[in-house]
Amino acid sequence: MHWPNPAAKRSLSPILLKPDAFVPRLRRSATAGAVLDGVNVASVALMVVAVWQLGRVALPDALTVGIAGLSVFALVRYRINSAWLIAAGGFIGWLSLAAQL
Repeated sequence: MHWPNPAAKRSLSPILLKPDAFVPRLRRSATAGAVLDGVNVASVALMVVAVWQLGRVALPDALTVGIAGLSVFALVRYRINSAWLIAAGGFIGWLSLAAQL
């Protein structure tokens, strides 16, 4: 990696190239440890909000929620191939659409 400033290379290369050696040193500092804890909490909160918003958009009605719930159950309990779950969900959706006509 080419660095235009040798001082920047000496300062940042331990952080960028070996973060696993740098983070424990940061954790020992009370202030930096608190900042890292705050960053962890903020990132988890962002993930929760993103999942909530995606869930609201992706699961608009009770049928979709039921298909998703049964799919998760079948996937976890019986380890069914996800291709079969996709096909079954499509078939159930098609039947639902045909029944509404």
